[in-house]
Amino acid sequence: MSEPIAYLFAPPRTPPARGGVVAVAVAGLADTEAYLAKVGPGGSFVLDVGASFEPHLDVLARLSLGRVVVVLPDATRTREAFRLGAVDVLVGAEVEAEGAFDRAYVGRGGSRRAQLFEMAWEASPTGLVVLDGETQTATVNPSAAGGRGYGYLMPGVTPTLRDEAGNILPIDQFPLVRGGRGERIEDMRIILDTPGAAEGRHLAVTARPLLDGLGVTRGGVVASRDITDRVLQERHGLGLELQAESFAKCTPDVLLTIDQAGTILGVNPAVYDMLGYEPSQLVGRPLQTIIPDDLRERHVAAFSRYLATSKKTMSWSRSALPALHQVGHLVPVEASFGEYTIAGKRFFTGTLRDATDARRTESRRAMESSRLTALVTSLQAGILVENELGRVVLTNQAFVDALCPEASVGSDGEEIHTKLAERTTDPSHFLARIAAMLAARELVTNEVVELRDGAVFERDYVPIVVDDEYRGHLWSYVDVTDRRRSEATIMALNGELETRAVSLDAVNRELEAFSYSVSHDLRAPLRSIHGFAAALAEDYSATIDAEGRQYLDRIMAAAARMGLLIDDLIELSRISRSKLVRAPVDLTAMAHSITSDLLASDPSRKVDLRIAEGLVAEGDASLLRSLLENLLGNSFKYSRNVELAIIELFAEARDGETVFVVRDNGAGFDMAHAGRLFSAFERLHSKSDFEGTGIGLASAHRVVSKHGGRIFADARPGHGATFSFTLPGVGKVGPSL
Repeated sequence: MSEPIAYLFAPPRTPPARGGVVAVAVAGLADTEAYLAKVGPGGSFVLDVGASFEPHLDVLARLSLGRVVVVLPDATRTREAFRLGAVDVLVGAEVEAEGAFDRAYVGRGGSRRAQLFEMAWEASPTGLVVLDGETQTATVNPSAAGGRGYGYLMPGVTPTLRDEAGNILPIDQFPLVRGGRGERIEDMRIILDTPGAAEGRHLAVTARPLLDGLGVTRGGVVASRDITDRVLQERHGLGLELQAESFAKCTPDVLLTIDQAGTILGVNPAVYDMLGYEPSQLVGRPLQTIIPDDLRERHVAAFSRYLATSKKTMSWSRSALPALHQVGHLVPVEASFGEYTIAGKRFFTGTLRDATDARRTESRRAMESSRLTALVTSLQAGILVENELGRVVLTNQAFVDALCPEASVGSDGEEIHTKLAERTTDPSHFLARIAAMLAARELVTNEVVELRDGAVFERDYVPIVVDDEYRGHLWSYVDVTDRRRSEATIMALNGELETRAVSLDAVNRELEAFSYSVSHDLRAPLRSIHGFAAALAEDYSATIDAEGRQYLDRIMAAAARMGLLIDDLIELSRISRSKLVRAPVDLTAMAHSITSDLLASDPSRKVDLRIAEGLVAEGDASLLRSLLENLLGNSFKYSRNVELAIIELFAEARDGETVFVVRDNGAGFDMAHAGRLFSAFERLHSKSDFEGTGIGLASAHRVVSKHGGRIFADARPGHGATFSFTLPGVGKVGPSL
């Protein structure tokens, strides 16, 4: 039995037994002759030799070989191959059926019926393959041989075939193999993988057994139709239909179709959200249903005119229109329309997009732009904005008035800078800096520009970048002439203050010398006066009359008073000259200590002390003690004529700051004289009523001022006095009483 026909498509590497079907694919003549000599006469051969086949046929004739099949690169020399003795011809990678068909079925110069059959064979768009089991040949018609996707007929190639589900078919299920076995195949759908293509070729295959004259199956006839385009069209059409349906359901835009009578034929569900209608409520109704009353007549007239003349009165690609909501209010929409014709009838499609948000956004942008323009216009700084081409796109009146009257929107920026440079003290430097900043495109701030008229400006350069793209730049000029003059004045004042500080330092040294002199030089003679007066009173009391005794008492009292004044002056000087050492100070504990001493000095007094707990301040402990001693001492002194003296110390919050308060129910004073309270040696009560030197409140004022605080008083004669003071840096404040 002959070798299987599959050898025609997948030739063996070594020759088969003598008489078998051999596929020869050798290019050189010497190789062909050497190969065929190994097989010997009587075999059947397929000769794949290219265009130059004559020498090979001569070799075949000399060797007296059997049946010969020649493979050609194209069909131009087919008949020439037959004349030279070829039995069958394969064109390129396909089987050329002409010679095989003539010999096997028609014969040279056959009947008219055979000729007609041959014409139908050649003209059929279906690829036909005759698999002859007796001759072990495969004959194909031109449709199969013409590259219509039947690549699995190529000799020496095992194609990849898949079923409709994409599963790879085994070779024994290939249509050609099954057809060669004489199987019947009904409309088998297969996919042929095509190199370089995303999707292969789709084929519909039918097979019928090939019977001889005795009804014996001798092979089969396989018909293949390329249905790739149809499959893709069906798939694409279905995809488009699904996409269109999905789009119509999901889009927020209203999609509607009307006929030439203006009747709504269809509308998508979005119409409910936009206009309040269910689609079924609009289908079959005129388009005027959703058109405002005042526009309906105009719409009908314009639509009729368009149907008659095809002239449009507005843009159909995008128009801003109002639509009528079901409840009666108007909805701004952007409308787009299109027209198409089916069977001579005209139809129209429309898209309505809710423009409410777009209108709001546009209005907001216009408002923001207006605000920005108004802001820039109202700025005192001179503003000049240029685009990337150097043209002025925005400027304000301050720039025009103070720097360049020629500046206006649309001006050439370079010309504006040139004119401005002419007014500066160094035009060449000004223009060089402008060029450098434009080249660098980096932020520059507070660059000084001086004009010849004495005006001074600080210039900022701001590059404008949007989405990483340079769009232009902004120049800002701030007039700092007055500020510079103020700075110069301040510098002069600082110099003067430094001079005064030097003088003040000299004065302080003189005060220190004076304090030393008072403390030492004046105390010695004062002590002598007091001592000698006391000695006279003691030693000569018998010889001194009452008047003399009175004089001596007055001398000793004056000396004692002078000593107190000297002590108070020294204390006042010490406060002024002492270095402030800040630390947390417990004012509550300090007040208890001071009042304890005051009570011990006059045990007969009835005093109700109300000192708040937890009073803490930050300051110099010795100075703050002097402050409380003076204030609490005054409260004790000026309340001694009250049966039950009430003296308070507490703190309270006023206008965001802590205020310490010392209050009593004593003699008080007239606020008309309050301006003299904190001056040295000033007294609001007579010495006969209340002793004192008038230095205490002056010292208190100096302590508070040295800490950076304030002290003030409030009183009424006979109703007590209240002294309040602040100390920056208070740590903790207790409750008021």
